[in-house]
Amino acid sequence: RYCQDLAAIFHTFYTECRVMGEDPALTNARLALVDSARIVLQNALGLLGISAPSTM
Repeated sequence: RYCQDLAAIFHTFYTECRVMGEDPALTNARLALVDSARIVLQNALGLLGISAPSTM
């Protein structure tokens, strides 16, 4: 359930927030958040024996 919840929350963030924007500091923070979500989902899925695609 954790993976599903995290994916849903990330989807909402990605849909509602522009990651690449005018403010470099905000862009860098959002890119860090995107990368962190990727790492957490990849690790969580790996623990479940599920491979995550490298690109979408």
